[in-house]
Amino acid sequence: ANVTVNGSIENTQMANNQVGLRVEDNSTITAKNTTVANSIGSGFIAASNTGAVVNLNLENCLASGNGTGIKADLNANATVRISRCTIAGNTNGLVTTVGARILSTLPATNFNADSGSPTGPNITLQ
Repeated sequence: ANVTVNGSIENTQMANNQVGLRVEDNSTITAKNTTVANSIGSGFIAASNTGAVVNLNLENCLASGNGTGIKADLNANATVRISRCTIAGNTNGLVTTVGARILSTLPATNFNADSGSPTGPNITLQ
């Protein structure tokens, strides 16, 4: 289905799922104070399946115990923005594929104890 979603999630815990929070084509979601833990696949993922724009904004979030903590997937129209996030205890930390992007704040406010790093360009705190 061709659906557009714009929304927010706040003060939420998602645990023991196949995937924690997945955002796809034509959608923008902001998650704040949200934890995704023990997902078999990705904790947080933005996936542009058809080449349409998808944005996932994460503020003060935790990804722990997942296959992948945070992932931007499938093409350059998939973007994840992270600020004050903790990525720890995942098999993979930050993962991007096929030109997708993970952007971080500058100065850095995130803690990543796992693999991977933001792709940039970084976002200046205001």
